[in-house]
Amino acid sequence: MTDTSLMLLSGAVLIVGLLTIGLIALLNSQRQRERDSAEIAALARLQADTAVRIDAMREMLAGRQAELQRAFNDRPDSATHYIVQSTLTLRHAPVGRSGSAG
Repeated sequence: MTDTSLMLLSGAVLIVGLLTIGLIALLNSQRQRERDSAEIAALARLQADTAVRIDAMREMLAGRQAELQRAFNDRPDSATHYIVQSTLTLRHAPVGRSGSAG
């Protein structure tokens, strides 16, 4: 073989080698994109599930807060006005024989 044909053969081998490396890199990047796409889809599902759970917790918390507020408002201190009114009414009401044994 002559030097020219040897150089052409070396160049051809080099080009084939570079094309092979490029093809492998292209296939690897495509596989990586597919894996990334699957991971993104899994994260989107997880985010949607988390959003549903957070919404349920928010509704539960709002219900409990409303229940606590009702319980707080119904405590005996909130009835003080009514107790004072009934006490005043009873003081001014005529009393029958109340304890005078005579």
